[in-house]
Amino acid sequence: MKIIDVSGFGHSGKTAVSDLLREVKGVEAHDHSFEFGLIRYADGILDLQSNLVDNWSPIRSDRAIKRFRELCQKLASGYSKHLNPFFLEISDKYIESLIDGRLFINGWFDPLYDQQKLDINREILKKFGLLEISKVFAKILRNKKVYEAKKTEVFISSGSDFILKTKKYLEEIFISNKSIKSEFILTNNMFEPFSPTSALDYFEDAYCIAVERDPRDIYASVINYDHSFIPDFEENNKTYSKNYLKGLKEDMLGIMNVQSFITRQKVYYQKTNSSIDDDRIIRIKYEDLVLSYESTVEYLFQRLNIDPKNHFKKNVYFDPNRSSRNVGLWRKFAHNDEIRMVEEELAVQLYSFN
Repeated sequence: MKIIDVSGFGHSGKTAVSDLLREVKGVEAHDHSFEFGLIRYADGILDLQSNLVDNWSPIRSDRAIKRFRELCQKLASGYSKHLNPFFLEISDKYIESLIDGRLFINGWFDPLYDQQKLDINREILKKFGLLEISKVFAKILRNKKVYEAKKTEVFISSGSDFILKTKKYLEEIFISNKSIKSEFILTNNMFEPFSPTSALDYFEDAYCIAVERDPRDIYASVINYDHSFIPDFEENNKTYSKNYLKGLKEDMLGIMNVQSFITRQKVYYQKTNSSIDDDRIIRIKYEDLVLSYESTVEYLFQRLNIDPKNHFKKNVYFDPNRSSRNVGLWRKFAHNDEIRMVEEELAVQLYSFN
């Protein structure tokens, strides 16, 4: 089974590419609102590899496993719903496969991390007025020689066969629960567009389609868009108010200050390694998909080894004629001074309409 992931910088047009691929027979697609970020998130699989393999140390490897486990627990609700109901069980099995042994020691193996957890527990006890009571009980137990210092469990991991174990883990997540065996699984933002090679190595057969768009239109579309969605965050943080979430989205996208937006786009562009010679990475422009639809689709299907005959729902989900109104949005944008700033400082990223 082939993995096709579509990624971008935010409002870059990746949904249009996903909609196009949903029209192809044999493509199984997840909901647009769901992103499989377990690889790229902080404390995710890439960080796990860094700490267990590339930059190994006993403290970093132990802490990386524990943080990865915590991340899986935080994501379990959404991932079990959208991806695999046994996500947490499969993840626990994967974590166990990475652990070669255990130590149980008194005190703190990683003082900053473990002391932080201790401080949090102390604050909880204090909040409910139980801190002094807990101290009394601890003193009684010590006097009776029943009390022992809590031992810290330390994981020993050599990181051996990390890529192989990770391939098996991800294959089980994506395939084990599928009743219908599709030829392609379409994912959303699983790989990042900057340099996805390392993440692609976790799969036997996978592609990353990185979608780029004129930054003037990204800015214009974000400013006028009230429904920016942050997958996983909203799935797992339903208690936050709409105003809080709206403010968070605006901060993350850098849209409340044009200079912040420009800085964000500059850094993203600088960190995107477009020179990587890897057939698994396909970079396309949103404008080309809309304005040069036939040739762009032909190129994309050729790179993905998709038979054009299987494009049996053409224009059902993605219609280039309808989407053409999303090209050149900046021309109608009221804040012309801001658009001029974007043009001047991000000139190298502008789409050529010639």
